[in-house]
Amino acid sequence: MDRACEVAAYPTDRETAKRIRALEEFVGELTILLDDACRRLDRRDRIDPLSGLANRRAVMELLDEAWEEDRTGETPLSVLLVDVDGLSNVNDAFGPPAGDRALERVARVMAATLRTDDRAGRLIGDEFLVILPGTPLDGALRTAEKIRAAVTEEFVAFDGGFWQASVSIGVAERAPGLDSPQSLVEIASRGLFTAKTEGRGRSAAAQAPGA
Repeated sequence: MDRACEVAAYPTDRETAKRIRALEEFVGELTILLDDACRRLDRRDRIDPLSGLANRRAVMELLDEAWEEDRTGETPLSVLLVDVDGLSNVNDAFGPPAGDRALERVARVMAATLRTDDRAGRLIGDEFLVILPGTPLDGALRTAEKIRAAVTEEFVAFDGGFWQASVSIGVAERAPGLDSPQSLVEIASRGLFTAKTEGRGRSAAAQAPGA
């Protein structure tokens, strides 16, 4: 074979380098697309589609993180357990889609009321958990009342009627003797029970035994 033809049959070093650069660029673009898709899937897996807030798993993970940031308990940490009043009546009278609208409205108002560092998520059904890092009990009670008052101003219209939004809120602060984030939520649930039994549409604090 002619020497010139033999050389032409193989790419030059410059052509090889060009092909490698093009391949590297393609792989880089593909990696970016894959990373973006993974982030979208992760976000979808952590967001409650109805309320737009964190779902149960995600908000409990956020509480775990807040708890672990200061295991000494020297930095205040409070939570709110928020229950939408009368949601079952809305579902019965106007249908589940109306109940979904009511939940969505409450979630939106609640999120707009919170500080940047606060976190909120839907636990289950008509219950939401709000995490208040660096907030003692008195500050948490003020936040609860702020949420309650803002929600009460909302009227949700349905075909054939309307619903004046209302929430009951249990409030609790981490205290010595509480050994887990779940125990803090349990204390807040006692406050919520008190708020419900005292007439709903109010907030109430509960404390750990001996606090």
